[in-house]
Amino acid sequence: MQRSSRRWPMFEATVIKLLEGAFICRTAYPDLFSFLEDESTRRQVDGYLTQIGRRLAATSHGEAYYAAHRAVGPSERTEIRSLFKEVKHELRPVLGFLNLIMQAQRADRTLGTGDVIDFPKTLLHISENPHLGEMLRGFAALGKEFASSDANLRTLLDRLLQQMVKTGYLIPDRQGDRFEVTGKIDYFYEVVDFLAENEQAIREAQDQESEGETGRLF
Repeated sequence: MQRSSRRWPMFEATVIKLLEGAFICRTAYPDLFSFLEDESTRRQVDGYLTQIGRRLAATSHGEAYYAAHRAVGPSERTEIRSLFKEVKHELRPVLGFLNLIMQAQRADRTLGTGDVIDFPKTLLHISENPHLGEMLRGFAALGKEFASSDANLRTLLDRLLQQMVKTGYLIPDRQGDRFEVTGKIDYFYEVVDFLAENEQAIREAQDQESEGETGRLF
């Protein structure tokens, strides 16, 4: 009985986060992620979500859990279209961000869940490389959320990283000079792969059936 009473707050917190659209990973929600690592817990959470038309889903590498629609019908299509547009809106900024950080860190692989971005070191590398500086300034063309009246590289980099925090891809430390990549990046890579594999179909899709097919991603 005591064990059950201890589990309930975790169960409740997990379900609430999932229904809020959170991606539960080691970085963003370590306690909830650990809770979901138990197979019986996942079955219970999935069983609960089933009652409201959702299911517990995980990214292909198991880096994050999230709630997805169990089936796609007319009532779900509006929400799915909204989610899909949101991800597509993030596509260019996030790809640009990944490219900038990879070059600044001189990395030979893309960022993954748990990777750390050191603000001072990244700023130093960008400051020493005019090409990277221009890449950073170029984000202003992607939207007002990246623009700043202050063209200082420190300000621009901080604005970029804070936007990645806002969209759920990074978690800052208390000092704000180190940022850890969340499991949402794993989901982002899956979206990119999906778009690449279905580019022609997505471009031509106009009817509701095609919208429902796109919705399977979510």
